[in-house]
Amino acid sequence: MQRPEVQAAMRSKLKYESAAEAAQRTKLDKLERKQRRYEIMNELMKCATNVKHLISPMFRYKITQQYLWKVLCEARKEGLLFCDKLRQPQVYHRLQAIKAEITAGPYGVAGWQAEEEVEEDLMDKMVVEADCIPGGIDGEAPDRKQVLDKREIQGVLDFGQRIKTEGNEAFLNENWEGALTRYCQGDEMLKNFAAEPHLDKENKELKTMHRQCLNNKANAALMVDQWQTALRAADSALKLKMDDEKALFRKAQALEGLGRTDEALEVLDEVEQIAEDMDEEFKEQILDDVRERKEEIKAIERKAAKDFNSMFKAMGDKQVFGSGRFLADGTSPPPALTGAEERKLKRLKEQEEYRTAKARHELEQRRKEGKPIIDQPKEPEMPTPNKPPFGYRSAERTRRAGNKVEG
Repeated sequence: MQRPEVQAAMRSKLKYESAAEAAQRTKLDKLERKQRRYEIMNELMKCATNVKHLISPMFRYKITQQYLWKVLCEARKEGLLFCDKLRQPQVYHRLQAIKAEITAGPYGVAGWQAEEEVEEDLMDKMVVEADCIPGGIDGEAPDRKQVLDKREIQGVLDFGQRIKTEGNEAFLNENWEGALTRYCQGDEMLKNFAAEPHLDKENKELKTMHRQCLNNKANAALMVDQWQTALRAADSALKLKMDDEKALFRKAQALEGLGRTDEALEVLDEVEQIAEDMDEEFKEQILDDVRERKEEIKAIERKAAKDFNSMFKAMGDKQVFGSGRFLADGTSPPPALTGAEERKLKRLKEQEEYRTAKARHELEQRRKEGKPIIDQPKEPEMPTPNKPPFGYRSAERTRRAGNKVEG
């Protein structure tokens, strides 16, 4: 029988070995998942744009990665291309169902995976919470950037550059909607990843590419009058770089489109302050653009004020708010009168004017003749026993009239 201190030492050793084995298994599992992610990303770069747009926002979730790895393994066994396998209806419908599960709220995949990732962070720093960006896919919980190694982040940068190039080509061809779709896809992907902390160059490249993608997204949204989308993209770009003059200029344009001209002028003032510290070549160009935009905004304000005053003047001329206004049901304008109704209304108006003029003339005549303006009321004639009331015949007249009745 071993002594108590030996038993305690053995228990500590077994506990340590068990923890070491668990940590080693966790490390191997993570390395295997990273390798699988890298292979899936390489295959996704060859897929169609609509498939990329569907998968890229939800690629960071384990349920998506596990299903895509299963599809990739099946495609390799069947000798098919990964992109052809994803085009199959059952696979595409399953991906849409996964997206619905992810966006199901706090009790869906996004909720429980967020709790699971918090527990993993306590054990392993390979996945860390880099930035909390409110609103991920369709308003889910705050996004978490997944940290990748140098090889994986290079794949993300290559994919982002490809999306950006496609968007630029669509923009130059005046395909604004297509360009906006590409830039939105790039934004959804780039905001979900970050390089490991010691990879300063890769992190800087990723941040710069994301900011450029957001600026282009705002510009494309302005071309199709999507002011709110442009404003959100510009604000996101300013979070990455506070003194980005392009993002500020796009924000001013979006505010102008939303009718918030006072805020737009304030943002343009910030652009002017930033331009003062730039080289003369860029400074003059930016200041010219700002002055032109300010003049347009002020011209719009003057025109709006003029139209506003003209509208109220026209409404005053038509007595819209006067005593002559009448509405049939309180909301709709009065119905148009027919020809007969107009003639009848005119005749009644003339009769009323005639009676008014006649009463005024009689009043003047009474005043000239010295008669009282208002006659004294006459006492009603009261009937008496000897004098029947007006309208009644006497008994004698009744008797005589009765004698003339024909036989």
